[in-house]
Amino acid sequence: MEQIKKIAGFCFALSFICMALLFVKNSLISDYRSNLKAAFLVFGALAMVFNLISYKNSKNGNTLFNFLFWVGAILIFFGIIFKMFHYPFHTLLIFAGLFISASSFIISKFYKEEKKNDSDLVDQL
Repeated sequence: MEQIKKIAGFCFALSFICMALLFVKNSLISDYRSNLKAAFLVFGALAMVFNLISYKNSKNGNTLFNFLFWVGAILIFFGIIFKMFHYPFHTLLIFAGLFISASSFIISKFYKEEKKNDSDLVDQL
């Protein structure tokens, strides 16, 4: 499972580098803008999928926090895609994603998930 988390982090880093290069004003980079956009989309999507897989198989974590955080991250990701392709509502998507992600941290402080007691299962055997 640790390997999947490392791959996800590496994909996030590559996606971030591609996004940062898209904002650089350079004639060499402008020749590869469409390739950078495609790489950003692919690496970002892979990172999200790998992180979701690693979370699904992990035993700990606050479910509400993770759900809200991932909804916010997906909205931010689509907002950046909308901005790259000059679609409308990109600002709304980015701000909604940031708001939801930030609220997930606040809500997680007040929401405590009850731990299931698995010892009863062993006693029934």
